[in-house]
Amino acid sequence: MDELKERLLTQTYQKFMDVGLNSTESLDILDELVSPEVMGFGTTIDERIFSIAELKKLLTRQREQSQGIQLKCVINPVFRKVLRDENSAVFTDDITFEITVNEETIKMFLRFSIILDYFNDKWTVVHFHGSKPENVSTEDDTWGIEDWKKKNAELEKLVKERTAELEKSLTDLKSTQSQLIQSEKMASLGELTAGIAHEIQNPLNFVNNFSEVSTELVDEMNEELEQGNLEDVKEISADLKQNLEKINHHGNRAGDIVKGMLQHSRSSSGAKEPADINALADEYLRLAYHGLRAKDKSFNATMLTEFDESIEKVNIIPQDIGRVILNLITNAFYIVNEKSKEQAGDYTPTVSVGTKKEGNTVMISVKDNGNGIPKKVLDKIFQPFFTTKPTGQGTGLGLSLSYDIVKAHGGELKVETIVDKGLPAEVGTEFIIQLPIV
Repeated sequence: MDELKERLLTQTYQKFMDVGLNSTESLDILDELVSPEVMGFGTTIDERIFSIAELKKLLTRQREQSQGIQLKCVINPVFRKVLRDENSAVFTDDITFEITVNEETIKMFLRFSIILDYFNDKWTVVHFHGSKPENVSTEDDTWGIEDWKKKNAELEKLVKERTAELEKSLTDLKSTQSQLIQSEKMASLGELTAGIAHEIQNPLNFVNNFSEVSTELVDEMNEELEQGNLEDVKEISADLKQNLEKINHHGNRAGDIVKGMLQHSRSSSGAKEPADINALADEYLRLAYHGLRAKDKSFNATMLTEFDESIEKVNIIPQDIGRVILNLITNAFYIVNEKSKEQAGDYTPTVSVGTKKEGNTVMISVKDNGNGIPKKVLDKIFQPFFTTKPTGQGTGLGLSLSYDIVKAHGGELKVETIVDKGLPAEVGTEFIIQLPIV
């Protein structure tokens, strides 16, 4: 082959490789380098080229996929052959790619072959083929079976190790979850403590007062007995009976409060029982209010209730639903209290609790006239550990646990809010518990 023809062959090969590997080269040069009847196969099953237009499309897609990637390549010639007629040539190279993405570098190997044809005083590419050679350990293992076995053994070992790690992580997570749930329960119990003390004091005062009056009545009855006034004795004994009934009533009331506190602190038994939803909501409203008042003497809020008296007892786990109601009410009081600190004047902090029966559903609503919940916060409020309270004042578990408890009862916990944008609209937030009547 003469020197000029050989130089043209080398130049055509180098330009073709530059276009394929260098993203800055224009694809239009392919019209001069490639035969219109070119045929080529890439490394994937769908990379089959039968025209210059298809080749340009393939290279355009590769360049788009290479955006943001640092690409280095080293070409190692493997085979160069010019056929006897000196009008056809075969070039084969092993190409090593170093691809860097997000500071991670991987290597890829490619074997690339080109067939060039000489016609009308120029060389053109008529065929190319790219393949990824498998890393086979020895020439005696053509199909790479030993490598497969080795890789499978390594994968099985890795899977076992990761499975053991995941099982340990799951065990630790469950343990941590149980501790956090119990911490949340005790935190809510702490919120109740002052309210319970206030509520229990009322029936105890009644018990003490009626006991003192009854003692005086017994003395008076003894005097009338000595004088033989039986009619007066009968009247006094009737008064005594009424007093004892009131002592019994208020004693039971104090007992119920203590029982509720113990139920709230204990783990749920999971057993449902008929419960008075109106009484439960009313009780936790007062307990939450007096609890906050005991912690902050300056705190004050208007409490409104609207209970549907047609609601009969509903099968629920009382301590769980009570925990949900308490959490929602406590949050509502916190919101209106924070707003009252920021906004003096005409603002009256108000929390409304109501119940309503609709078909086979009982709804419990807790509404405040705070500033409302912004959209970006609203999307996250039921996520575990999300809280808008300052550090140390909230675990971020209250609403998440409440949501899970209501779901476990086959119900829904929804929220509606209007954000304060300075408009004369009624702002605030309303949480609605929907429970099925079974």
